[in-house]
Amino acid sequence: MHSTYSDGGGSIEEIMQAAQAAGLDFVLVTDHNTLGALKDGKEGWYGRSLALVGAEITLAAGHFLAFDIPPDFTWKKEPVQDVIDMVNTCGGFGFYAHPTSRRCWTDWEASGYAGIEILNLSSLFTEAGKRRPARLLFDFACGYFKDTFRAMQTVISGAKPCTEKWEKLLGKGRCVSIAGADAHALLKVGRVRLGIPSYADVFKTLGTYIITCEPLNGELVHDKILVYDALRAGRSYTAFSLWGDAGGFEFFALSPGETRLMGESIKTGGKPVFLNIKIPGERRVLVKVFRSSKLIMQTNRHELSIPNIGRGIYRVEVSLLKSGRHVPWIISNPIFVEE
Repeated sequence: MHSTYSDGGGSIEEIMQAAQAAGLDFVLVTDHNTLGALKDGKEGWYGRSLALVGAEITLAAGHFLAFDIPPDFTWKKEPVQDVIDMVNTCGGFGFYAHPTSRRCWTDWEASGYAGIEILNLSSLFTEAGKRRPARLLFDFACGYFKDTFRAMQTVISGAKPCTEKWEKLLGKGRCVSIAGADAHALLKVGRVRLGIPSYADVFKTLGTYIITCEPLNGELVHDKILVYDALRAGRSYTAFSLWGDAGGFEFFALSPGETRLMGESIKTGGKPVFLNIKIPGERRVLVKVFRSSKLIMQTNRHELSIPNIGRGIYRVEVSLLKSGRHVPWIISNPIFVEE
């Protein structure tokens, strides 16, 4: 998301107030081409929500989300690969941002990235505008104040996660998927500047859930490591929280004496390996299981265990039945099964 350090409508303090209102554990601020918030000491706990600061770097190939970089990290107009290498060299990591938007990522031969945004709320807004450009801003602005939930629902109802690009990158090696709120809280209609959709409403619509190795304890250095380690490793999944809280989703691999989570690898070694899936809540769902980009199973069950799986890259997509059709809800990161 973006703050007044670049093109956002709110300060870091206002963003974190909204984060607390939305019940977020952490927020990653990525202002355009600046680490001003990091230099000004804005990282830290604000009530129950942790603020971490990275940057959205504009490159010739598109936008690159860089995290865990120092306040004095600088870049100019170096080639794409050089900037990615610079981020990694200083201990950071990064993701391709909004790869299908009008400023889509173009250098698919680059290496050293951690992953890719497969969902970006700002891009979904743009796509909705393409479907009905003459009415989108007017309808959204008017409807937002009347029924915020319904207005946000119209934006995400036609969402198509960028799984095709992601699958191609997974074919080359490990690649973590994340969701980007890309919140600005600033809608421009002519000369009028509206603070919509608000940060809080965006935060309640789309997000990334992580699995940490131990609980956050309120200490910035400790908790920053836990959050970033989970994101680097892909111990995470994305979800449209607008459809319902996705906390409690489980996807893990199990063999005798060994358990592996999303983002991790497990070897069969002649032993049976089971995939276990648990969907939170009691809503009508459609669960799809993919193996190396191929759909191998779909079910309406909330809990299942798939036995004796073989080598492959496994991931899960969960959709909900809304108004007679299925809409995306949860998308897991993969588990890698090796021989």
